[in-house]
Amino acid sequence: METIYRRGISWPDLETLQAELKARALADASQAFLLVSEPTPTFTHGISGKPSALLWANPAEKGVAVYPADRGGQWTYHGPGQIVAYPIAHLETLGYARRGVRPYLHALASSVTRFVQNQGIQAEVRDCPFGVYGPSGKLASFGISVRQGIASHGVSVYLKPQGDYFQGIVACGAAEITSSSLEQEGVSLDWDTAAHALSDYIKRGFEGSKK
Repeated sequence: METIYRRGISWPDLETLQAELKARALADASQAFLLVSEPTPTFTHGISGKPSALLWANPAEKGVAVYPADRGGQWTYHGPGQIVAYPIAHLETLGYARRGVRPYLHALASSVTRFVQNQGIQAEVRDCPFGVYGPSGKLASFGISVRQGIASHGVSVYLKPQGDYFQGIVACGAAEITSSSLEQEGVSLDWDTAAHALSDYIKRGFEGSKK
């Protein structure tokens, strides 16, 4: 699995790059990618996102762009202080059935949970909304897409506090959910170190699924 890192990338550029990688995976099933980024501030909404969940009347005034996303899920925020990791590959190449969306999602979540736990933070996967949670709140959110057997989109892990921006949306359709971050849980990591470590956990998790 080839890993590609991008920091300070806009959402349109991230989507363009993701589309290029999906096309390469569609043309050659042996190709698999892990696109790891730190996007500029953006609210995105998946196919079930409702306009009423956007709470700020003019996000652009606060420096936040708004775009649709070709994934499941509702509204979320992407921006600095996050690691956004998108595995892009045929599910079968990663060791799952072509329609094995749920096992794939749980395997990705397990890899993220192990990464967080290895930082000394108590963490677990919870539903409603699905994510990885620490003692103080949600540490990672998931939203995936599977088209023609190819997985894309993935997970956002919060390294730094994101709470001010999450006040602008009803994240994942659940107003009662509190976001947290590794830093709020007492762990401070620079982005490059954390991104490379998370990538290793994700790739090792997929290698384990093939055995």
